[in-house]
Amino acid sequence: MARKNDAQHELLSNTYLQLIYDIERRRQSIYEMIDSTVRSLRETFTRRFETMGGCMTCRGRGWVVTWDTLDFMDGSAACFGDCPNEACTKETRERSGLDLSSGQSKYDRIQGTVFFDFEKARSIMVAPFLACVRKLDDELVTVREMSIVKKGSKVIVFKGRKVPIGTIGTVVWIGDSTWGARVGVKVGEDVKWLSASNVAKLRE
Repeated sequence: MARKNDAQHELLSNTYLQLIYDIERRRQSIYEMIDSTVRSLRETFTRRFETMGGCMTCRGRGWVVTWDTLDFMDGSAACFGDCPNEACTKETRERSGLDLSSGQSKYDRIQGTVFFDFEKARSIMVAPFLACVRKLDDELVTVREMSIVKKGSKVIVFKGRKVPIGTIGTVVWIGDSTWGARVGVKVGEDVKWLSASNVAKLRE
């Protein structure tokens, strides 16, 4: 499979389609870095909670669930009460912050728990990554427009069985058929007829 992907990458190396693939991979890589950054930040807040002796009874919330039923899976029937741990006070909770190890629960959403410090830090740390994504999105729009196959476009065949892979020619006809968009590609004195999805526009 890796060999096949390498061969296709080499085949498409001078096409707009490969540029699109490359941009999409870069976007995906950035989102993976965002996920990693957020996980690391969450772990930092969790360590702070543990180091500062955060209350494990309420996990820094100041409230606990006193009753719930499986009849309503969204937790909307739950009853809440103050944390029973006498050592848990507003001051201790401010020092420790919230336990984020298990993320935001359905009860947090119901109670309106605000992850202010975490969200503020996350926003600051993720902002540069999102700026890169926006730049790539703009680039992607431009490249996709440039990749549109039209009459006169120079293309390469990169998949299919009827025309040899790697064939290069000029589009002389575009139309629809029962099986989708079709193109006529002039190769020398010949015209090859094939699916439009089997060709990629070469970069100028």
